[in-house]
Amino acid sequence: MVVAIQEGVEKALADAGIENVASTSLKNSLIRYFEDEENKQSFDIYAKGKYQTVLNGDTADSILEKLRNFKEEALNTLVKKVFKVPVVKGSFFMTTGELCDWIREIIEKNNLKELVFIWDEFSEYFENNMHHLTGFQQVAELAATASFCLLIVTHKAEGYFSDGDPDKRKILDRFVSPIHISLPENIAFELMHEALKVTDDVDKAAKWEKHRKSLEDRTMQSRSAVSKKIGLTDKDLSNVLPIHPYAALILQHISIYYTSTARSMFNFIKNDEGEDVKAFQWFIDRYDFSSQNPFVTIDMLWNFFYETGSQKLADGIREVLGCYTQKMDKELMEDEKRVLKVILLLQAISERMSGNRDIFLPNNKNLTLAFEGTDLEFTAQNIAKKLLNDHVVTRTPLTGDVFSYCCKNMGPSVDPGPFIAQAKGKSTKDMSFMAGSNLRTTIEFTGALKLRYSLAYATLSDFDSEIKKANNPSATNNKLYAVATIGRDSAESGALKKKIEKFFVNNPESNAIVIDSSTCVLGEGEYNEFVENYAMSLAIGNSDLDQRKTYEGYAIEVLSNWAKRIKCGDFYVYSRYATNGERVANIQDLLIYLLDIDKFHYPQCLEGAYTSVLNTMYDANSLGNGATCGINEETKGTFRSGNEATKLENALKGAWKVPEYWNNSHSYIADLKKTVDEFINETFNKSDRISIASIYEMLKAEPYGFMPCNLTAFILGFILKEYTKGVYSYSDNLTTVPLDAEKLASMISEIIKQDNTPEKRYKDKFIVTLTEEERAFNKATSVAFDIPEMYCVSVTETRSRIREQMKGFSFPIWVIKYVLDDKTFKTDKDVVSKLIDNYCGIANNKNMEGEKSDNDIALTIGKLCLDNDGVVDDLKSILTKDNCKSGMLEYLKLYDGGKLPAVAEKINDGGQYINQLQYKFSSDAANWVWNTDTVNAKIDELICEYEIIEISNGVLSKNATYMEAIRAWVDKIGQIRLAYSMIKNELGESKTFYEMLYNLYKQRTLLDSQKKPFLDLLRENIENFKYFMGSQSSLFIKACSFYLDDLSEEDVKSILDDDTYGFGGSYLLERDKYTDKVQKAVDLYKNAQLYTQLKKKWNDLTGTDSPYMWSNKYHMPILAMVPDDEVATARKVFGAINSKTKDENTITTALDYLDKMTYVQKLNNKEDRDKAFRDVFLEEFSELFDDVDEVRTYLQNHIPDSPYYWLGNKAVTAKIKTIANAKYNESGYGKAKKVIDEMPAEQVKEYLKKMIEDNFVVGLEIIKKQK
Repeated sequence: MVVAIQEGVEKALADAGIENVASTSLKNSLIRYFEDEENKQSFDIYAKGKYQTVLNGDTADSILEKLRNFKEEALNTLVKKVFKVPVVKGSFFMTTGELCDWIREIIEKNNLKELVFIWDEFSEYFENNMHHLTGFQQVAELAATASFCLLIVTHKAEGYFSDGDPDKRKILDRFVSPIHISLPENIAFELMHEALKVTDDVDKAAKWEKHRKSLEDRTMQSRSAVSKKIGLTDKDLSNVLPIHPYAALILQHISIYYTSTARSMFNFIKNDEGEDVKAFQWFIDRYDFSSQNPFVTIDMLWNFFYETGSQKLADGIREVLGCYTQKMDKELMEDEKRVLKVILLLQAISERMSGNRDIFLPNNKNLTLAFEGTDLEFTAQNIAKKLLNDHVVTRTPLTGDVFSYCCKNMGPSVDPGPFIAQAKGKSTKDMSFMAGSNLRTTIEFTGALKLRYSLAYATLSDFDSEIKKANNPSATNNKLYAVATIGRDSAESGALKKKIEKFFVNNPESNAIVIDSSTCVLGEGEYNEFVENYAMSLAIGNSDLDQRKTYEGYAIEVLSNWAKRIKCGDFYVYSRYATNGERVANIQDLLIYLLDIDKFHYPQCLEGAYTSVLNTMYDANSLGNGATCGINEETKGTFRSGNEATKLENALKGAWKVPEYWNNSHSYIADLKKTVDEFINETFNKSDRISIASIYEMLKAEPYGFMPCNLTAFILGFILKEYTKGVYSYSDNLTTVPLDAEKLASMISEIIKQDNTPEKRYKDKFIVTLTEEERAFNKATSVAFDIPEMYCVSVTETRSRIREQMKGFSFPIWVIKYVLDDKTFKTDKDVVSKLIDNYCGIANNKNMEGEKSDNDIALTIGKLCLDNDGVVDDLKSILTKDNCKSGMLEYLKLYDGGKLPAVAEKINDGGQYINQLQYKFSSDAANWVWNTDTVNAKIDELICEYEIIEISNGVLSKNATYMEAIRAWVDKIGQIRLAYSMIKNELGESKTFYEMLYNLYKQRTLLDSQKKPFLDLLRENIENFKYFMGSQSSLFIKACSFYLDDLSEEDVKSILDDDTYGFGGSYLLERDKYTDKVQKAVDLYKNAQLYTQLKKKWNDLTGTDSPYMWSNKYHMPILAMVPDDEVATARKVFGAINSKTKDENTITTALDYLDKMTYVQKLNNKEDRDKAFRDVFLEEFSELFDDVDEVRTYLQNHIPDSPYYWLGNKAVTAKIKTIANAKYNESGYGKAKKVIDEMPAEQVKEYLKKMIEDNFVVGLEIIKKQK
């Protein structure tokens, strides 16, 4: 419902071109939404994704903060931005109270004359929520206080309720009498006539016209009766024949309660419900003019509307028709069934008619008319009488001897007799708790009384326990407790009176109140009716639940009628003020009397002072708005009234918008203001703050008795508004900010909500007062440190802001004192210097001598500012980063004889030392705590770093920064080819220095605690390190001699210096890993020497560097020169030479092969190479080429692979075929032809025969030619 109204209003505004600027009332809903952690997480997915630009980088937390602080246009812009994110639109919701506030704001902010919301097709909502309409009622009641109209369009709502439904009257009474928009009878009958289309069959149509007059003559009296009562013409009724006039009337009315729409009337005629349903078409197919009953009578509606469609009927109708049981259907005669069905249908309709219901009553007259012209016209009355005698139906008296039938007795087989005793066993207490009896709702409070009184009901059996609760309420609040009594008969009434009087004799000072209504008893006849009906429901039991529910309803109706009589009065009220009871005549007088008792208890209560305010003032749904209205002295929304008598501004006349009204008035509000101010001032005399809870509790107590409601919020806001004028602050003991209207309204709203619905996490909120010195301190800080004044509201909060601002300066602000001589001030330089010292002190009071408290220092600052006009401007003028930097430069010239600038100049840092020092300050978020000692420590640290740079530059590349120097050291240590673990015992007195290098290389930096020791060691060992770096091989030999057998010192130096063996960066290696590396390096080195021998031998044999290079040189694969039985071995040897292998076995095998190689001479002889090329590559094509170099050159130009890989290469074979084919075409063909020409014929024949023996292709060609 809330979403539907919200979206509807927003769409209407958009369609009207109105930009909705109402965002304030959405604020609380959105705050509640963003306070939920799951909502935050969902929102941030969008906020950090594709909606990051739309939200300008805002996240859930930042938006929540802005929602709490933004107002007006800024808030409106923020809300629009937030609602662009789909997850908010999809999961955001308002409560009904927030929705009402939102609607009010829309009307006001958009200057709307009226906002009208029409809800069509409301039936489904009403049906689903008929017992849960509180939220909807709250929206509907908005129309009483705002320019808002809510129009509801529904079907006949009464039909949703059965008569036995205890909530029927209670729910329907919530609404004003509805305006019924229904189909007029004459239109309904005209539409029925249009639906009854005459057949196109000429014979049947003629037959209809022939007999129509007969039907009209047989229904004259019923048509006349209906037309007189309903206002229809005779023609209207004749036009619907053969539907009987009475049946047509019932058809029209029952259709309204069937699927809640009159359309079912036409469905009956058109038979849209299916072929098996007994509707109009069924009648046409089975009846004729000659039938005993040629009409569609009321009983013929039964099948369509009940037997096949009962679930579509409204509950109340279905309940009445449900009296027709299966037992009846089996036992009754057919005519009895017809008459009973007519009685039930007439009963169901008549019970729901508010006027002109006579024609629908199931009496003898209407039964006769309903069957006029049929076979039951003259017997219907007698059949009804028989049904009455057989207890199938009962009679309901009307006036005089007139009565109507109703189906109340459910059959002769159910005997309630055995259950009479059980029904009589129902005590008055039991009866009062029966749902729908309304015996415990006879007194209904509204407005102030509803909030003030806690009302309980008691009978004779539970009076003692209820009065005890009222006399000793467990809840500690300012409610009054009342007990209303109920007595079934005079005996109970008398006994109750004695109990009440005895209680007040024993408890004359009790605050309990008793409202004795037991003088209105049930009565013997009514009691017997209750017993009979309730016993019948017990007798029926579970055999027929609908029937049982009906009789329970009859029993409860007796009690409900009793409750109505009780409600009318009279009453006797007992209290400490009237212990013998005082009679009041009616409910209105009772309410007035109870209000007087309220005022006796709380003579200064708001309801006694302002008796004419609207009842909505005693709700608690607009607490924040109420407080805001009181603070700002304006009425809007719930707090605005168009009636002069109920206007709040008129109630506060003489004080409303009158400055210091309490000084010139003795009105209620003026006296209240004085009392509250006195209470606050008394608290301020003891403390600097007062909680809103203590103010509220004082007003809740006697004589005021304030209650948690809108009016309390409004009055509290009004009498406390002077505390928002800038002198006072708001605090929750965590944060403190200036107390403005919004904060005060929030405080008031929260404490009242806490009274209604206590929240364990609630924390007290305070109004905080300040001394003149404290205000001066806050103001001076705001100006000097450029902090918004709203954040400088208490010593604690202001100190936090000072600390935050100090983080933004280059250095601690006390160094500014070293440049004060160059500045011009409005006040004395010494005063400015004192102010600086005190600000350093309040940032950290350990900076001050004597360790003063923060409050003492703040007061000192405030007094200095008050006594020295202009000193704040002086301080502001010098509190800059540049002045902090200049002050530090001056301080460094003095500190330790200017050592830092001197060292910086030696290393040529270009004046960067001040920035390096600033970095040390900015990297520490707590620079506001630094006194002189801690600052000096940072300077010493930088001096140490610069001296490390200075000394390091003697052995490393020149560096100007500490980090560059450390990186250079790491690089330098990485060049050491020895492992510290191997040489540490050989280092003597320098071991500590090299251990420090070990840690430096491992950490890649020096810890602060290591910098000074490193500097000292560096000074002692710098020359030793230079020597060490140039003599690593001697230490290597000394430490690893075991692994260096057969190697000369020159070999060892070669191994150590050659990066191939990977000794660089070995400084951190453990002994075992380093010795492994040494062993591998020695093995590799030795193998490398052996390979050199192998390569030299190959070069000596072939004049080339490798088999690969030999192949490239002679344009042929070297393997083509190798004998077939050596190819496998040669391939491995040649591969080893080509790959520069380091494997000792492989090299040894290769050397051995070269020693035994038999074709070395052939490798170096061209004729042998050419022959090998012809044999391996040219084969049968060899005769075509005189010079094989021609083929080599061709392959070299057309094969991308090196000649070393030509052997077995398919591409090489293909290219040789290509060049051979070309060569054959060029000269080979001519040579072959010449040979054939010179051969004798017989020799040619022999040659051809030989060819076809070996080559079938040639043979086939010869066969083809022969054909």
